[in-house]
Amino acid sequence: MHLRTLANAELARYADSQTNELTSTALEVELLRRLAARAADDAEEEAVLERAAEYDFDADDIRKLGAALIVNATNSAELLTTLAEAGYENAAALKDDLQLAEKFSALACDAGDVLTRLSELAAATNESTNEPATA
Repeated sequence: MHLRTLANAELARYADSQTNELTSTALEVELLRRLAARAADDAEEEAVLERAAEYDFDADDIRKLGAALIVNATNSAELLTTLAEAGYENAAALKDDLQLAEKFSALACDAGDVLTRLSELAAATNESTNEPATA
């Protein structure tokens, strides 16, 4: 068997099959334990890389997505899904609609202030016209 051609996980399995409690040293057992842990890490990294490749992501794309997370990945995914369902396919369209909504909100607040002032003025006018005239 050509041990050099084995992947880390395969080598760890082979080494585990060759381990003997009576003849294996503590060093061999510890090295095997670390190799098995490393092989598990490699498998996880490989799964992430395969998933990223499905979306044509490179390391820089993953870095950008990580930096842009809002709270966590689940929350960010929900936000992105909601934006896509609302028809937003780029940031410019979203920014334009948010600015428009902000203008309408300011207009509504200003209109509310005008109505409140008019109501107060009308009440003050009604109070002054209801007072008896003094001579």
